[in-house]
Amino acid sequence: MTGGLSESPRRISHSPLEAAVAHAHDRVMTMSFKVLRNGAGSIPPPPFSRIGPDAFMAHDTAEGPWTPGFCHGGAPAGLIVHAADEVRTAGEMAVARVTVDLMRPVPVGELKVDARIAREGKKLQLVDVEIRAVDALVARGSVLRLRREEQPEVLTIPTADFAGPELGTLTGPPSGVGFSQLFDMRAVAGSFDALGPAAVWLRMSGPLVADERMSAATLAAASADFASGIAGVLPFDTWSYPSTDLTVSLAREPVGPWLLVDAECWAGAEGRGVTHARLGDALGWFGRSMQTTIFERRC
Repeated sequence: MTGGLSESPRRISHSPLEAAVAHAHDRVMTMSFKVLRNGAGSIPPPPFSRIGPDAFMAHDTAEGPWTPGFCHGGAPAGLIVHAADEVRTAGEMAVARVTVDLMRPVPVGELKVDARIAREGKKLQLVDVEIRAVDALVARGSVLRLRREEQPEVLTIPTADFAGPELGTLTGPPSGVGFSQLFDMRAVAGSFDALGPAAVWLRMSGPLVADERMSAATLAAASADFASGIAGVLPFDTWSYPSTDLTVSLAREPVGPWLLVDAECWAGAEGRGVTHARLGDALGWFGRSMQTTIFERRC
């Protein structure tokens, strides 16, 4: 689906990519749920609050759709990037790849987060992050950051041709609880209500961690995890399809607050599938994501 000149992400008049990416590097979304308001009144509190230097409390707004009391995958994915953002770099770097493995369901409650440098160099930094609950490893991830270089003269990323969020249709996951209620979602192709591929714009209503700034890469990881639900191929009321992992690769830094997830799910044999998505913003495509999905019939 395409819109007019002002709606399509690829049709931004006089918006040099170099300037926008440089702006995105400095741009953060520092928003407190105590002062934010939307049309429906006060927004829900952020999914996490910090209770120590490496300790966080996961609240009900981190909860996912599959099991009460456990987090949506996007919540720990975002927290992993948030923790890596706090690790200093030797030079100016930006996130190029995020990988997340959900070792166990991540519970709502107190979590310990440990971020440490696994590899350091002039051109890159790799940060390993572990999330533990009651000393059990529940999630782990790695965040690769690369040194910022001069913009190449030739860019080969395809342009995006979807309508902007202002022309999208209000949509959302069937459960509509926990983490998903923190996002405004606008479908521009397909929707959560229809099975199959779909493209949905997402905008998070507040920070991931209360009273702390949120980077664009954190927002990208948190949003990308919705891909498996956006492109669901089996009915939610008779099947569950949680993801076991998430990989997000970024060709450039995204520009918020609206991000586009254009997703498709392949249901394969033996009860598993693969969800892959293109990730975009107002400037066009900026990355891709991949998830492994487990299909289970509900009792």
